Amino acid sequence: MHRQTLALKEKVLSKEHLDTLTSMNNLASVLDSQGKYEEAEAMHRQTLALKEKVLSKEHPSTLTSIYCLARLLAKQDLYDEATTLYQRACDGYSVVLGDNHPTARACQRHYLEMLQRKEQRRPIGSTLSRGLAKLRVRTSKHDK
Repeated sequence: MHRQTLALKEKVLSKEHLDTLTSMNNLASVLDSQGKYEEAEAMHRQTLALKEKVLSKEHPSTLTSIYCLARLLAKQDLYDEATTLYQRACDGYSVVLGDNHPTARACQRHYLEMLQRKEQRRPIGSTLSRGLAKLRVRTSKHDK
């Protein structure tokens, strides 16, 4: 159904129309939920590239594509690229929506959860601490 919707929107509206891009993102999310990670990743990357071109790198819809791709990569334990994308999404949401916006907070929460998983897989490391500091989250009452 999502593939048919996407094909029709590409034909009628164009590949670069916002509604078409939203359908692309929806299809990528469905593929992700089905465990079709390679296909989902390709669709997320294609959507992101088009959104950056059509909307801008700071547009909330573009940030959502960055966030979705980060979550998919984190799910596959591809932490380096996921970290870069999460930082980009969190920073963008912070500027565009504000730190207290529900989407900005959800992105930060998912980013921190990924950093915790990454930290648990390493014997010793400071990835979590660096991530928390970057997000300006205090880990103890002595942090300033």
